[in-house]
Amino acid sequence: MVQLIHRVQLLLNLNDTTESRLNGALNVLGQELQKYVAVRHEDIDDKLSETRALLGAQSEVLESAKVVLAREVSERSGTSVTE
Repeated sequence: MVQLIHRVQLLLNLNDTTESRLNGALNVLGQELQKYVAVRHEDIDDKLSETRALLGAQSEVLESAKVVLAREVSERSGTSVTE
């Protein structure tokens, strides 16, 4: 998973605020994934905070990616999209 995160990050333009936001969200996802891996074998009740944090980080990546992709589609079709 870390390799996939790094591959995506290498494609991003960090000078662009939208892509920079996605980069930050990917960083958080990687950190939360590492925390979750350490407790993955524990009972679900014992890892609720790690699970919530991981799912929250995943959600932020998805929302940030939607904005980046919508902008890319908009630019290719010649229309404008606001954040």
